[in-house]
Amino acid sequence: MFRSPSTERAFRAWPLTTIVGGFVLTICCLLIVANIWEIQTSRETVLRDESADQRSLAHAAEQHATDTLQAVNNILLATVTFLEADGTGVPQAARIGRLLANQKMQTPAVEGVAVFDAEGRRVTDSELHSGTSPEDGIADREFFRYHRDHADTGMHIGRPVFGRYLKRWMIPVSRRFNHPDGSFGGVVSVGLSVQHFRDYYRGLHLAPGNMLSFMSRDGFVLAREPFNEADLGKDVTAGQLFSTYLPRAPEGEFHARSPVDEVDRITGYDASSPYPIVVLAGAAESQVLAAWHDHALLQTAGVALIVIVIGAMGGVVSIQLGKLIDAEDEIRRRNGQLEAVLENMPDGVCLVDAHDRVMLWNQRAVEIQALDAERFAGATEPAEGDDHGEGMLNDLVRQRLSRSIVEERYRLPFGRWIEYRNRPTDGGGYVCLVRDISKEVEHKEASEQARHQLEQQNRALAEQAKELEQARSLAVSANTAKSEFLANMSHEIRTPMNGILGMSGLLQRTDLDATQRRYTTAIERSAQALLQIINDVLDLSKLEAGKIELETVEFDLPQLVEEVCELLAQPAQDKGLELVCAIDRAARLRVKGDPTRLRQILLNLLSNAVKFTEQGGIAVTVDADEGTAAAPRFRFVIEDTGIGLSEAVQKKLFQKFSQGDASITRRFGGSGLGLSIVRQLAELMRGGITAANRDEGGARFAVAVPLERSEPARAGDPGVPLAGLRVLVADPMPMNRASVARQLEELGAAVRQVRNAGETADALRHGAHDQHPFDAILFKSEAMGAETWDLAKPPDRHGKVRPKLVLMAALGDAMTTRPVDAVVTTPVRQAVLLNSLMRAERAPAVAIAAANDDADTTTPGNELRNEAILLVEDNTINQMVAHAILTAAGACVDVAENGRQAVAMAGHKRYSVILMDIQMPELDGFEAARRILRQDMSGAPPSIIAMTANAMDGDRETCLAAGMVDYISKPIDREQLVAKVRRQLN
Repeated sequence: MFRSPSTERAFRAWPLTTIVGGFVLTICCLLIVANIWEIQTSRETVLRDESADQRSLAHAAEQHATDTLQAVNNILLATVTFLEADGTGVPQAARIGRLLANQKMQTPAVEGVAVFDAEGRRVTDSELHSGTSPEDGIADREFFRYHRDHADTGMHIGRPVFGRYLKRWMIPVSRRFNHPDGSFGGVVSVGLSVQHFRDYYRGLHLAPGNMLSFMSRDGFVLAREPFNEADLGKDVTAGQLFSTYLPRAPEGEFHARSPVDEVDRITGYDASSPYPIVVLAGAAESQVLAAWHDHALLQTAGVALIVIVIGAMGGVVSIQLGKLIDAEDEIRRRNGQLEAVLENMPDGVCLVDAHDRVMLWNQRAVEIQALDAERFAGATEPAEGDDHGEGMLNDLVRQRLSRSIVEERYRLPFGRWIEYRNRPTDGGGYVCLVRDISKEVEHKEASEQARHQLEQQNRALAEQAKELEQARSLAVSANTAKSEFLANMSHEIRTPMNGILGMSGLLQRTDLDATQRRYTTAIERSAQALLQIINDVLDLSKLEAGKIELETVEFDLPQLVEEVCELLAQPAQDKGLELVCAIDRAARLRVKGDPTRLRQILLNLLSNAVKFTEQGGIAVTVDADEGTAAAPRFRFVIEDTGIGLSEAVQKKLFQKFSQGDASITRRFGGSGLGLSIVRQLAELMRGGITAANRDEGGARFAVAVPLERSEPARAGDPGVPLAGLRVLVADPMPMNRASVARQLEELGAAVRQVRNAGETADALRHGAHDQHPFDAILFKSEAMGAETWDLAKPPDRHGKVRPKLVLMAALGDAMTTRPVDAVVTTPVRQAVLLNSLMRAERAPAVAIAAANDDADTTTPGNELRNEAILLVEDNTINQMVAHAILTAAGACVDVAENGRQAVAMAGHKRYSVILMDIQMPELDGFEAARRILRQDMSGAPPSIIAMTANAMDGDRETCLAAGMVDYISKPIDREQLVAKVRRQLN
């Protein structure tokens, strides 16, 4: 098998380098393992030593606490003995008061000693107070209640209390004393000073982060250092000490996080006292291990340095071994390289020595000259019968004697052209290069013919280039004309649209009843949809040019989808179609994205579904598909029972100006732009669209787009507020019935579905018979018969509670003459459905909130504070809209009908803001703005805001270049107009 020099060198060097590398790696691993073992061992030693220290400290503190409690117990025993023998009369109270005062003086840890009778009133104390006032009573103290309710006469340690008289923290240590008949006589209480223990603990000079804690066996903190009043009396029974370690042994140590201050400590504890106390001593683990940590880092750094040095030394040794092997193989490698070069050269090479012998040649030299290799080797004279030009070699040898570079071309007898080049070498020899140039000669001849043909083609191409330039100029002119046409058409259409939207907006700000407000809202939404359709033409132009820019704003996804469905509800009803909207619980979110483009997609698809469906219904479903938690992918599915999609239609469904075939265009109309725009918008939003036929007939369109989740994660998620509610849904339309039932089940209701009046009556009878009547009935009028109404409203004498009746009706439907509790319009929105049921159940809070939602909260304000504003507008309706908006906002508005009149009015009166239309007779807005700004005015010039129906790219920049400060497009939005004016005023 062939092995290259580099491979062979690596193969022979491998054993040595492996041995050296393995040795170095072993040493390094041993050092690392030893370092890890030593660090871990030293850590365990530090922790073990500290545990022993803390245990010793806890024992010392426990002994101190036991001695203190022993002294206190002696006081209590002596006092109780005296009281049970002599009673609590006035003379005895005086004597025992002196005794208690003496005992207090002999015991520094005691703040005071007091005797209380069976009612908790002070009898006497170490301060020689006798009698009591109402505020000195202790009947509310925990230790008093304990003794009163328990016959135990032993010593009781209570939670620390703040002395009402001494105004200091004390630990109440007490005993009960009885009357001679064994009944409860009262309590002797010793106030053990918390400060006494603090002074003792501080005298131990605890390190930072360390602590000493004195606790009762009941798990309450009695005293602690570091001191914090909030810790006194804290219940720590949930900590590991009381739950794990104390049940095992009365003393020991453990590592845990303190339940008092959440610090990880190495803790020793001692509960061996004869009294019910526990003492803990703890050292902060971070402080204990600080020195060990520094030592470990230093030691690890040292070991790492040693490993690096050893590794470097191993590398140096391996390099030196490699160099030795390289030196040994140098000659072999060079020879092999030279042989490889010679044998792979496309030309022939001959090396001739100073004695004119051919010492080296390659196979190409023999092949090109068609020579015999055996006769060629060492030849200096031509052979007899040479008919292949072998004598030429001898001619070259003779020419070499002149020591000049020879270049010569020969044509062999059989037609091959050969070029010879020889160059002198050191030592008197030379190198001869032999090339077969037959193809070069042929190519040269062919190139002459090609050059002539190329000149002819160049002349033809020049003519074609001239024609292409003329065609390009025509295309540019056509595109410019198209853009100008779109801009002009947009301006002409947007001007009346401004009047429609503006007037409907002003109408909504008047006093309207609920029905009128619903109608005006529908007008405004329809106008907005029409405006969006108008924008489709511009969108198509921008999409083709790649100039569509998506916005990212926060919006309510369920609200957007339901509003689109409501917008198409009336057209669907006019055709007798059922339109339902089902939004999955996981998709009821507030999201961030481009709501305008998403609404445009859904409007296009839903409008097509209504247009191409003659009977049956349309279903819109939304759910959360795959994606990330922060940016889920949402799927919007529109299904209909219409004409469906043939194979031919599906192939060109998303092409521009395509509607399947001519019969569809004649039957349904349309330009065929909608689906093309939908597909391009979906792809622009990093999503996609698919279309297919439904098995039951009709078409199914699915759009999937990613939208960023907003905070809060869920928008309007009502939870399950209807849990336990039994609802009967009566609707002959299966799609709407299933959709309403699904929404109710998401809200927690138990739902039964029926189709007609007979099934409704059966369901009501069975519910009454089984003692499970329905709480509410959601019904269409055609699903309720006379018998059903009677069953739904039982007579009051039977004591039954009738179900709430909620009518489902489309906009414009005739209402039933029967009394109902609520009415909802179809397609039914989940929020409206919930609100209607809650109102029907007479939930005041929900009804008030809903009433507020329905109220018209937009009233004229004073945002513009009587500012003088000049409105320049030539269209009368647009004047009325803008004038009404500005006046309602508190501004003083003057109107100019053209640019020339605006210049004159601005010269005679100072205006804070000028709203300037662009396209006007006599003088356009651009020139009017320039003239107004050039006028000699005292003070700052007015702020001019462009107000135009133009919507093409570059319009805003043109307005700003004319000196205007801002730009607002028509149709005018009230909030946007007022905000832009206020921004200039501020």
